[in-house]
Amino acid sequence: MKQLAMSPAGLGAVRFHISPVNQVAGLLRLAVSGAWHPQHSRWAATVRPLLGHPRLALLAELVPAGGVGSLPIVHLRPDSGATTWDEELAAIEAMSEAVLRADLDRSGSPRPLARRSLERGTLGPDVAAALAYLWQEVMADEWARFERGLRAEVARCSDVAAARGIGAALGELHPRVHWVAGADEVSVVVDKPIDGRHEVGSEGLVLMPNVFLWDEPLVTVEARTEGLLYPCRTDEAAGREPSRSRPTASPMSRLIGTTRARVLDALAVPVTTTGLASQLGLAPSTVSTHLTVLHSAGLVVRRRDGQRVLYARTAP
Repeated sequence: MKQLAMSPAGLGAVRFHISPVNQVAGLLRLAVSGAWHPQHSRWAATVRPLLGHPRLALLAELVPAGGVGSLPIVHLRPDSGATTWDEELAAIEAMSEAVLRADLDRSGSPRPLARRSLERGTLGPDVAAALAYLWQEVMADEWARFERGLRAEVARCSDVAAARGIGAALGELHPRVHWVAGADEVSVVVDKPIDGRHEVGSEGLVLMPNVFLWDEPLVTVEARTEGLLYPCRTDEAAGREPSRSRPTASPMSRLIGTTRARVLDALAVPVTTTGLASQLGLAPSTVSTHLTVLHSAGLVVRRRDGQRVLYARTAP
């Protein structure tokens, strides 16, 4: 268990942060892990062969074995003050040698490319350049969609906090994140194989939803401000498959039409009409019409989940 203990001042400073660089870090971990993700396995499959490109060799080396754990340098700390992609790249470029070296030392792996770049004094700019290349190749065209999903996740948590309190919002971030209230302090407890207790200062805990984080929350405690990265839960964060991997017309699309085939293909995981519309970049009314036709044809099933109606492909 990893315990993040907070005083009233720390609790009062709990906040959210949307980090583009940390989304890319999550995608890199997913690609290297080979793990299945309910929405983003195709994204990982698109990135995986790119990691053999010489311009991405440094990034590939920074990803921990099996994609498990945080990436040194790339998992930007929440106290950087950066909020946009360009600002976060600038923050990485400007990292001091001491910070870069400490990050590599904590990782416990040799990482010879990174070490050589560090000795040349170019590690920060080299990592930023590799990230910029990957961003343009895969993420740039789709970032607006992912950002909407991340903001929807922040809104979801805010609604929970407004209705049932901050403890409920923190306790429902992930099944492995728990809220514990004591007489003198409150804590966020994260199920981790390594035990530890960390005092969260008056700067508070920064909550960072991640679209591509699939397995477990990640905790950063080395900085002035502590951060908790956790898997984003909203349908709107599903995005769509990367532009590099979008196929040409399939037999199904020729049979039922391209748009309707896209709707059917996106229903591998149950999703709401609104979430599917955001994922595909279509009007909700258009998606609703296609879902009605597909449901009438027996290709789609629907079920009610509380206030929501979820749609999914009919099992083969």
